[in-house]
Amino acid sequence: MSAKVLCSAAAGVALLAGMVVAPTGASAAASCTAWGTLPSHVKLRSHPVTVHMTLRGSDACHTGGVDNGGTATLHGPGATDPQRWARLGSTDTQTFQVRVNRPGTYTLGHGDIQIYNRREVLVPVHWRRTSMDVTR
Repeated sequence: MSAKVLCSAAAGVALLAGMVVAPTGASAAASCTAWGTLPSHVKLRSHPVTVHMTLRGSDACHTGGVDNGGTATLHGPGATDPQRWARLGSTDTQTFQVRVNRPGTYTLGHGDIQIYNRREVLVPVHWRRTSMDVTR
């Protein structure tokens, strides 16, 4: 085989290898990470304490739109409370009372949000759990 044919064959293999590489940049599906903000610590007192939880997301979450808002569940000692947000950046609240809520760790998890990019393609979403400590 001549050197010219070998060189041509090697170039063809390199071209094919470039075609099977995973897409990058704008053509790749970006993954979004979403979470609800929580204070790190809440101290229960004689009066009710209102905790504000804001729905946040990584840069990939802000490429298009949110369909039907977002949801998550606040889990704590003896309590499970659903949370709901209309869009990224909106806030939901939960009121804590010394006679009702038990001290312990409360975790915001099991989140669900549907994010679409500018081409109206569903973006994969990962929910980041957040937590706070509640004391008396």
